[in-house]
Amino acid sequence: MKSQNYWETKRRDLDKLLLEKISDALSDQQKANWVRNLLQEMRCEELIHRVGAEAGPGAKWILSKTIRKVDR
Repeated sequence: MKSQNYWETKRRDLDKLLLEKISDALSDQQKANWVRNLLQEMRCEELIHRVGAEAGPGAKWILSKTIRKVDR
């Protein structure tokens, strides 16, 4: 991750960003589940989507255009 622009990023970078923000009261597995559930919920609400490969190292996660318009 070369910049702090998170409009488009890889899953491992999302994990790195989010996992360090979650309470240490949770186990590593609980933290991973929390991130997975958050991304799934955001994807179901069409706030984010994957491009490129469906999964794996080639996939990138992108914020939807509607969120970008609200933030700017």
